Amino acid sequence: MLTHAIFDSLSPDLLAQAKRQCQVMTLAAEQRVFGAGEQCPGLPVVLSGSIKVQMIGASGNGIVLYRMAKNDMCTLSIGCLISGTGYRAEAKWSKKLRRY
Repeated sequence: MLTHAIFDSLSPDLLAQAKRQCQVMTLAAEQRVFGAGEQCPGLPVVLSGSIKVQMIGASGNGIVLYRMAKNDMCTLSIGCLISGTGYRAEAKWSKKLRRY
């Protein structure tokens, strides 16, 4: 079943439309969700596990910007959808959320 906190605030009509258009993805550990320079096709939300959003420098070193866990939304994607620009970072699936 497709459950996420974002759906709780939608009207029944919008909820039905959103669920028809959602694409559920099952990802392997460290599988890329999106990459820098790609256009944003929609709003990724996390149903389980976590996603790491990071920027990779010219040296190849990464800086983690944030992690998304269940019921989180991708703030980078929201900005890309509003501005019509591509991603400036990459996101990878993580099996486990690490809290610091």
